[in-house]
Amino acid sequence: MKAVLAVIGIIVLVIAVIMLIFDGPDAPNQPDQKRINLTDYVDTGAQTIYEIEGEINAEELHRTIRISVDRSIRRIEVLNGYNKTVSKSQEFPNTQSAYDEFLHALDRAGFNSRKETQMTDEKGVCPLGQRYIYQLQESNDDLIRLWSTSCRKSDGSFAGNASLVQRLFQKQIPEYREFVRGVKLSSS
Repeated sequence: MKAVLAVIGIIVLVIAVIMLIFDGPDAPNQPDQKRINLTDYVDTGAQTIYEIEGEINAEELHRTIRISVDRSIRRIEVLNGYNKTVSKSQEFPNTQSAYDEFLHALDRAGFNSRKETQMTDEKGVCPLGQRYIYQLQESNDDLIRLWSTSCRKSDGSFAGNASLVQRLFQKQIPEYREFVRGVKLSSS
C-alpha cells in the first residue's frame, strides 16, 4: 500500500511540475506587457521621452536633463530639483518624416525592450550615479516607461541598447553639448 501511495505521489508531483513549466501566463519570466511597436505611433500625438536624472543629492543641487520628441517638436529641458521645475528649455521644429526615421531607429535600438526586475521603479537606485528613463507617452499616459542606471547593467527594466538610444536622442538636439554645458548631474 505504501508503494502505491508513493507512486501516486510521484505522478501527482510530475504533473504539477509539468503544469508549472507549461502554464504560460503565470510563468515568472514572461513580461506582463505586450511589446509595443513604436512605428505604430508615427501618425499619432505620441511623444518619446528620454531623461538623465542626476545623483541623489540636495533639492537645490538636483538636476535632470529631459529630451522629448514628437512629430512636430523636439525639446530639451534642464530640470531643477525633485519636482523637476524647468530652468532652461529649447524647442526645435520636427517633421513627420524625421519622426518616422527616429522611431524606426529607436525601435531597432530596443527602446521598447523590457527585462524583468524586482524593483518597480528607479527611486533610490544608484544614488551616486545617474538614472535613465525611457518613455513613450500619448495624452500624458505612459505606453512605455522603462529605466536603467549608470551603476549596474542589471539595474532596471530597460533591455535595449542604452548608449545608442542616448545618442539618438542627443542627436535630435542641435548643439546638444553646448546646451547642457555646466549642468552638473553629479558632484564628481
